[in-house]
Amino acid sequence: MPEFRLRRVQMTQSLSLPDAIRGLNDSLELLVQLGTENWWYSYPQVDATIIVNTTQLIWIPMESYRIESIAIRASTGTASATPRINGVAMGVTGGTPIAVTNAVTRYDVTSANIVTALDSVDVVVTGLVASNLCLSLGVRRVG
Repeated sequence: MPEFRLRRVQMTQSLSLPDAIRGLNDSLELLVQLGTENWWYSYPQVDATIIVNTTQLIWIPMESYRIESIAIRASTGTASATPRINGVAMGVTGGTPIAVTNAVTRYDVTSANIVTALDSVDVVVTGLVASNLCLSLGVRRVG
């Protein structure tokens, strides 16, 4: 969500047209800069909780994104997880499937990580016994 900051333009008796235009340009520049930072540099997050061994659909994006990381944890015990885009395993550092334990572990996703609008992002979970699994995807919008 972009952050908007309001700057009031102060009127003085000696305000000239060039001063008013300069103040307006400064405010417009700040607004565009904040919107640009949100669009290009923000990190939306996609979260999912899975309670059974399954192939779980976790996200259908409405824009193009690059999945940069996955953080994953099982509440107890261990499991295996394979994150996929349209049925193709993502290139997770360390390989897939990911070994999931009760410690939160963050993995970088370095290849097969671009999703376009209406792609399906899912995760195949196996070996999950008497616990649940939580994961979070770190994504960045691409132009």
